[in-house]
Amino acid sequence: MITSHNPGAAASALSPWRRAIALSTVAVLLVGCSESTSPVQRDLVGTWALVSVDGIAAPAGTLTWIITPTTISANSDNGDCIEVGTYTVSGNRVTSRTTSLSGPGCGGEVDDVFSFTVTVSGETLTATVTDPELGSATFVFRKI
Repeated sequence: MITSHNPGAAASALSPWRRAIALSTVAVLLVGCSESTSPVQRDLVGTWALVSVDGIAAPAGTLTWIITPTTISANSDNGDCIEVGTYTVSGNRVTSRTTSLSGPGCGGEVDDVFSFTVTVSGETLTATVTDPELGSATFVFRKI
């Protein structure tokens, strides 16, 4: 969701929510599928609405993740960007490869590979994303 091909330069110009969405998109693209479905992977499947980033409430309708057994899609609710990727799960670490980008706010590239940690507890998904250019953030989603 970064609008520049230089994420480091773009990060400093992003509002806190645009930065959060950018990091979340990085996280989203980290999710995909493995040959067998792990318990964590089964728990990931569903539609998830962003609730908070680093403990700060997200504006309603900021970002939705749609996770299937084989793909994850990060959808900005304003239609600015839809990023899709495949993923693998190893323990609580998710690794994703971007397969498609659609929208003017997408800043990544097809075949980008990312990794993040995830926990699912009931209807709450927590993803901790660390990116060398954008920093780190903890995202909390609720299943919808």
